[in-house]
Amino acid sequence: MKNLLIISTVLLILIGSGCKKEEVTVPEKTTSYNLVVKDILGVSGTITFYPASINVGSIATIGGGDIKKTLQSVNGSTGKSYTNIRSLNNDVVINYDNWLVYVGYINVYHTEPTNMNIISQGNIGAN
Repeated sequence: MKNLLIISTVLLILIGSGCKKEEVTVPEKTTSYNLVVKDILGVSGTITFYPASINVGSIATIGGGDIKKTLQSVNGSTGKSYTNIRSLNNDVVINYDNWLVYVGYINVYHTEPTNMNIISQGNIGAN
């Protein structure tokens, strides 16, 4: 269900596809923040954010496809990420209609962006 929520959320906020082959680096870390008690005693915890990306191809692509757009990190507590996209990482402009036919997928990584650290993924567009 979280996978569907993440994919649905990202698809709903995509605004801006042509693709050129280009290597792109995604931040190689998660970020965690400690939460402290505010108005209700005993409520505290940690919030973690996970790196995410849109890649070319399908989740069935052996070895994974190139990263085409780095997304805002996914909030580990809510499972949500919001990214307003008007262009890919290589500055190629993309719009909503392009995303509907784009052959790609979304990855959410535990730490650095490698195939061994994917915690969630799903096809988007024409897949």
